[in-house]
Amino acid sequence: MQMTVKPADNHDDAPKRKCPGERYEISEAICKARQANRYPKCLLCTFFSGGADDLATGDPKVKKSIFRSDAIVGEVPDEINDYVMLKIGYATGQVIKAQRHSTRPVVIACDKRENSRNLSRIFGEGLKSAGINAVNLGPATPDMLRFAMAEHDMEAAAFISGCNAKAEINGIRIISRDGRPILFKNGIEKIGLIARRMKPAKSRSHGRSQTIRILPAYRSFLIGLMPQLKSLKVVIDGSGGIGGEVIPYILGKTQLDVIKSHCEPDAGSELLGLRFPAGPVNTSVQGLIGENNAHLGMAIDYDGDLCTFYDEKGNALRSDVAGALIARELLELKPDLKIAYDLRSSAAFREEVLRGGGQPIQTSPATGPIREAIIAKGAEYAFDIDGRHLFKAFRGGESPPLALLLLCSALSRNQSPLSAMAKHVARYAYSGVVSHEMPTPEKADAAVKDLCRTFTDCQKDDTDGLTFRFPSWWFHVKHNPESRLIRICVEGPTEKEERNGRRAVEEIIRKYQHRR
Repeated sequence: MQMTVKPADNHDDAPKRKCPGERYEISEAICKARQANRYPKCLLCTFFSGGADDLATGDPKVKKSIFRSDAIVGEVPDEINDYVMLKIGYATGQVIKAQRHSTRPVVIACDKRENSRNLSRIFGEGLKSAGINAVNLGPATPDMLRFAMAEHDMEAAAFISGCNAKAEINGIRIISRDGRPILFKNGIEKIGLIARRMKPAKSRSHGRSQTIRILPAYRSFLIGLMPQLKSLKVVIDGSGGIGGEVIPYILGKTQLDVIKSHCEPDAGSELLGLRFPAGPVNTSVQGLIGENNAHLGMAIDYDGDLCTFYDEKGNALRSDVAGALIARELLELKPDLKIAYDLRSSAAFREEVLRGGGQPIQTSPATGPIREAIIAKGAEYAFDIDGRHLFKAFRGGESPPLALLLLCSALSRNQSPLSAMAKHVARYAYSGVVSHEMPTPEKADAAVKDLCRTFTDCQKDDTDGLTFRFPSWWFHVKHNPESRLIRICVEGPTEKEERNGRRAVEEIIRKYQHRR
């Protein structure tokens, strides 16, 4: 028997329409009316029929330039102010509801800038107007924020901070519940589009606000990860930021004796805007180590995610050297871990991980891939040579306090001073990252191509730049297409071999520095 298929009824089979993040259905007429009235949620909807011109228009008080690749950043009060932050909070709530279909709370923390606490409150008001509950920590470090998000099962975390930029810069970084930052391509762009709408609507269900104190639970969690520590003297420099309060509080429950420097929070710290660690920080840490016969020192940056370690002689440890000692200690506590590392690191780092029974994972130097090695590949720990130490315990987030505790644990188990432990790891001659400025981006590109033509009898790896590996030495070169800078690092088993290799690389680069 042949069946006749009845044509579908367009009205019955039409897709059901719902505003993003809402449960109730709406008619096509209401949908079109909302688009005509510039309803903010329309920008998140698959039924949105507006064009590029519609997306480009918006509130001139909310500048498009503040919505950047991995954060929302601007000058206070011209670009970041109460009005703008309220709209950003509202837009963030709408994006979370639409993309994640969730109304779980968002936890908010801030740095110690004079305006950060108020901006945190205003951002929370915006979230509440979108129907999302806002949980405030007040001033906190990024790992405290991540800990709170995990401990209380929250949908996202927002950190109000200008990082190490000058005091009048502020902004916001948003982290999703899986530990990944929300970037321009997966959320910030939409937040910007909604925030620039002239008339944001209010949610039918207004959110609530709450303040919690996470510091005691966070301290207990960190100390619970460590075995018994011996009595050690530790110099801590807080760069005038929140870390100067938090870390001494944590160490107060251990056998560690803390000597403090720049640990009084300073909203307009003179260290802001300087490259970390700033000169006054180095001078202070080195002086206090010598005066107090301290076993080690640590400087933490203003917003609490970068750190530098110092040995008992006041020498700053390279990040890959400190990373190798931290990795080795983790492997002592639990063998067979995956450990991720910045590909520019010394070859000794990989050797140390293998010797400890771990599984080394090479990553791009960019923070995203390093973080992803923890979140997606299951690494317990990862670092970069700029001073970030990231841990699975914080969903791929930086935790200078945990890195410090692990170094102290390593010192507690060893008879050798930190300088001797570091010297064993830094057994090869390493140049560090050296920058060469070229006349034009095209000349920089030509120099890199010449390096490829010249160095052929070697292994090459094109992960984030090019790495050339020879039997007795290696070098890495990186050039971004639109930049005039070429960055290289060279390592050899001896200073002579490192020097010879670096000279060979730089001779080629210099040819293009002087060509017209």
